[in-house]
Amino acid sequence: MAIDLTSIILLATFFIVYGIFLCYDFFRKGERWGFIAYIVAVIPANLLWYYALDILLVYTVLFVLWIIALLRDLLLVYRKTKEYDDILLFLGLGIIVQLILTGILPADQLNSHMQANNVKLGFFYFPDVYTASNDIQSWVNSTYLLAF
Repeated sequence: MAIDLTSIILLATFFIVYGIFLCYDFFRKGERWGFIAYIVAVIPANLLWYYALDILLVYTVLFVLWIIALLRDLLLVYRKTKEYDDILLFLGLGIIVQLILTGILPADQLNSHMQANNVKLGFFYFPDVYTASNDIQSWVNSTYLLAF
């Protein structure tokens, strides 16, 4: 799928929404809405996957967004055990949402083009990086694999 102007605007909007939730603690301290950044990070990453970008690049973007949110939370939380529990809870929710989306989005009825370079494990699609003899697949970009 080609990326046109509408796609770029939509992708930029989702990254801005992620940034708003990432910076929410600066606007209102004590609110828990900032933790939703872990779940909102899934939206632009899966939109990149829908636009047929390299699957390793998509997961690298998702992990970078999660790491940015983790660094924000770990640097702003000062020994509050309840806050650490919330951080792990929302990170876990983000992982569960991503896992559910890997089973729904690449379905044959919805977006079969999202199955490219993936292996189906049960109901879920994960990047197929290695061959049966543990060699790297020919489609894998070594730069993306190193970043992943």
